[in-house]
Amino acid sequence: MEYTKAFLDAFKFTMRYEVGPKFNMDDPDVISGKCGDPASQKKTGYTCIAEDAGGETKFGIAKNANPDVDIKGMNLATVLEIYYKRYWTPLSLDSFDQVVAINLFDAAVNHGVGQAAKWLQRAVNTTPDGKIGPVTVKTAQSVDPLTLAEQILKARENLFNTIVKNKPSQAKFLKGWLNRLNDIKSYTKATK
Repeated sequence: MEYTKAFLDAFKFTMRYEVGPKFNMDDPDVISGKCGDPASQKKTGYTCIAEDAGGETKFGIAKNANPDVDIKGMNLATVLEIYYKRYWTPLSLDSFDQVVAINLFDAAVNHGVGQAAKWLQRAVNTTPDGKIGPVTVKTAQSVDPLTLAEQILKARENLFNTIVKNKPSQAKFLKGWLNRLNDIKSYTKATK
């Protein structure tokens, strides 16, 4: 399957956080999805941690959000297809400026497609139904991309702070969550 440059750029950026610094799309272990030893698990982001609400996870694809997926058996081609069909396409991200697309894609991966869509819809004052349609696309295209990106990032930051307020045990993750947002802010500014 052929993917747009915008999708691949967003995917690579998001994998920095979903997998970590060992992720490399050219690595044979990553391509095959190998996860049987600690070294390959770091390359593919494979985890199965009891405290993780997502459950078994690899390449950022969590079993609880994707119960139909064989997490351990996924290879890079499967992962790209999942992210493209389940995250990129439902948000119509090829219709947006790269700054908006990467912010929405990362938000969708981190918080779900419906939540990412609602943040965009609230930012452009369309009905926040969690589904991106032609009205939202057209309205969003008329707004400055940096302004939209900032609004999405602020909504995510507010959510992270609310999570910690309501569940203090999650405070240990806040610094990492906010680092992710700060990196997206930097990427966004560098892209424009």
